Amino acid sequence: MKASKPTQHIREIKGRLYSGNVTETQRKLEYDLLRFQSLIIEISDIQEIDMSGVFMLYFLKRKAQEKGLEVNFIGVNNEVFKSALKFLGISQLFDKKTAA
Repeated sequence: MKASKPTQHIREIKGRLYSGNVTETQRKLEYDLLRFQSLIIEISDIQEIDMSGVFMLYFLKRKAQEKGLEVNFIGVNNEVFKSALKFLGISQLFDKKTAA
């Protein structure tokens, strides 16, 4: 009998999420999804985020949904995050449905 995954994990992202660290951050998040059924990503303390960071978070969520896993976000009202979404013209990608 296969052991079930623990239910939920919270991963904080602080500081910068940009092209220089997005791959490493993505690997950590994907590893979390291998170990847990549900992942909450805390982004309240992001101080800088670029397009690669925003789209990595979005595609991670989509990929998880395709596998029947759940990804939610805490801190989508972070001003830096909201500004990046607005600048990219994609504010609707992280609406209330994607937030925890």
